[in-house]
Amino acid sequence: MLIRLLVLGFIVFGTINSYASTPKERQFEVLLQTHVPGDPYRVVSTGYLIYYPEDYEQETDKAFPVVLFLHGAGENGTSPSLLKSKGGFLPGLVERDWNFPFIIVSPLARWSMDSLSQAPYLEEIMSHVRANNRIDTTREYVAGLSQGGKGARLYAERHADTIAGLVSAAGYAGGVNIDGLAQSNIPVILSHNKDDGTISYKSSQGYYNRLINAGATNVVYDLQDTGGHNAWTRVFKNMQQWDWLLSFSNQGTGISISTASASPNVITSDVTSIQINANVIDESGELIGIQSVVADVSEVSGVANDLIETVALGDNSYQLNYDLFSTLNSGTYTINIIATDLDGNTKSKQITIEAVLPVNALPSATIVSPSTGDRFVEGQDVVVAVDAFDSDGDIQQVSLYVNDELSAVSDTQPYEFTIDDLSYGVNQLHAVAEDNQGAQTASARITLIVDPLNPLPAGTERLITVAGAGKVTNGGYFPLEMAFDDQPSYVDDGTPELVAGGSSAPYYSSRFGYIDFGENWFNVRITKTWTLYRPWSGGQQTPYQSVWWDDDSDAVNDDGVVESQLNFNSATNLVAHGDRQWALDGNFIQNPIAPKARYLILQAPEAMSNRALEYAIIGWEVDEQIPPPPPPAADLTLIQPFAAGKAEGSGYFPMQHAFDDTPEYSDGILSNAVSGNNAPYYSGRVGYIDLGDNWANISIVETHTLYRPWSGGDHTPYAEVWWDDDIDSINDGILETSINFNSGQNLANKNDTQWIRDFDGGDTPIQAKGRYMLFRAPDNMSRRALEYAIIGTEQ
Repeated sequence: MLIRLLVLGFIVFGTINSYASTPKERQFEVLLQTHVPGDPYRVVSTGYLIYYPEDYEQETDKAFPVVLFLHGAGENGTSPSLLKSKGGFLPGLVERDWNFPFIIVSPLARWSMDSLSQAPYLEEIMSHVRANNRIDTTREYVAGLSQGGKGARLYAERHADTIAGLVSAAGYAGGVNIDGLAQSNIPVILSHNKDDGTISYKSSQGYYNRLINAGATNVVYDLQDTGGHNAWTRVFKNMQQWDWLLSFSNQGTGISISTASASPNVITSDVTSIQINANVIDESGELIGIQSVVADVSEVSGVANDLIETVALGDNSYQLNYDLFSTLNSGTYTINIIATDLDGNTKSKQITIEAVLPVNALPSATIVSPSTGDRFVEGQDVVVAVDAFDSDGDIQQVSLYVNDELSAVSDTQPYEFTIDDLSYGVNQLHAVAEDNQGAQTASARITLIVDPLNPLPAGTERLITVAGAGKVTNGGYFPLEMAFDDQPSYVDDGTPELVAGGSSAPYYSSRFGYIDFGENWFNVRITKTWTLYRPWSGGQQTPYQSVWWDDDSDAVNDDGVVESQLNFNSATNLVAHGDRQWALDGNFIQNPIAPKARYLILQAPEAMSNRALEYAIIGWEVDEQIPPPPPPAADLTLIQPFAAGKAEGSGYFPMQHAFDDTPEYSDGILSNAVSGNNAPYYSGRVGYIDLGDNWANISIVETHTLYRPWSGGDHTPYAEVWWDDDIDSINDGILETSINFNSGQNLANKNDTQWIRDFDGGDTPIQAKGRYMLFRAPDNMSRRALEYAIIGTEQ
């Protein structure tokens, strides 16, 4: 790799050889430019500020410790005054006459300093510093804030064998070599504030936990309740902490892994094993006492802390022949070689292998018959036919699930199942096809309705007395109770008696009302609905524009059980005459309607006629039936994606930001998500969510979006959602029309964050149809979302 290095010169405040007595006069700017390799015009860094301790000139035989200071995103640019103007930064403190006993090197970045890809440019700067100054190379430290806090973590992890200490204030991410950093056991200072609205404190909390879990013992975690994003001033001014940090050096253990390799390092389908080789020496290259050399193959095997001891070959050479798993997927994997000497000191070195394997095409599964909405009676035989196909192999078996319980398995075509034990009410069926490589695909779910074996005959129909009616809890005035304030008797000829009608039924445009069928709603069967009209009510009337069943009486359709048959005020070509008249809205005697929930929610049209007086609901009640229970909230859990990010072939779309601040989920309530980064919003781009290897056992019951404060009004959900077996931006998978995010409408303008439910499957959750779910942003995506949450079950 070619890195161009150009020293343009020095601008010295004071002189190099004659330092004045105050620190700021010993600070000067080095205009050393570094560039993107192969591109001399894209400047990464325009140089660095360097500060020398007070005794640097006098102690000419002394090597001094050095701190590499990385600034935040707000200081990206070309002017050194950006760094010196900030009083809480190390260069700013020097400018304000603070004395530090170490050299401070402060690169000025033109663009992001947080990426691991920036490491070569920082190394170039540090090489320049070492070559031109008296540096104690056993006492090199790195400190950073915000964007630079992440950069400091990555730099320390990359140089875990040589760095002597790390300070990360209000930083985030990191973790590419957390084990190596923990094994070096260097001092680490992390600081953050709980009310940080820019970067959640949980990013530092998680980094601290990972360090401790990996065995680090010299970690200070300074977490304060207040202070906003500025978690660095108190740290950089704390001289006692600096003294503690400087008391550590990285002398090395005397042990070194000089070489480590894997052969082959590119894994193709015909490769079944690899050979891992390592050489362990001391600093002089002589033989030393080695306790063990192990290979951590956790990434390859998928087993946590999978350590396998190598075999000593002599001359400090070590070897391991490792058999690969047949389930290895394409991708890049890291193997960590860990050497331990007789004193228990350790050093590590990473090996990278690349797996390039053909992708196993997922099988397909479709329930051919019966179809959603088909009705049966208790005890009736139901024959379920499933079509299953695998384009690059064979179908091993097909499993049928009834209400998420395994019902039957077949390994022979045609895949047909006969079941006779469907329970009364709503039953959900889905099939899972498994191919000869163990890949699974779940079919779309179908919903079957099972009626009781002996319903009451039509001649015993009666008026259904509702438990209540009125306006929804979060809606405008809509007194639906007036449509039930003068209920008729139901006479033998099958029509309601003519009554005065009480008050008029409500007609306010677009508003919402509810009908409550009571605690025993699941026993109700509806055969007819009627509307009583005032005198001289002729012509066309206007039915409700939207009707659905719900388990609460608000105006949010969060269960999604749409009722397409039952309605009121729907008379057409009504003949006007001088008396009241009942008009039949719907006759369901052949297939009575069983309520799907306790409440029926009705939304009035934009221009509702105002001629209706009363509604009547006719039917019967069955005895002591039990509805199929929805999944209890206690059994639901937060589904945390295995990974998320931008789709291949798409522009920048950091879907991972929508899952970087995991909330708590308890008793059906989401809480304690501070914010994290903003969820992505770039128009027309595509992101993915990876549900992991166990995706076929995941059912999604709800999705939620966390919005920033003052996010009122309407928001824009994703334009296209689909299931797929890859993460490219081409929709060649299964379209998903129910699940979405960022779909909040008519939100209140609150001064705090708020969770809004995007999808509620209730007792009809969505079964995952592939490992990856892809989301294409609309052309004008709103940018108020902070976090997404997926609620469901995982077997």
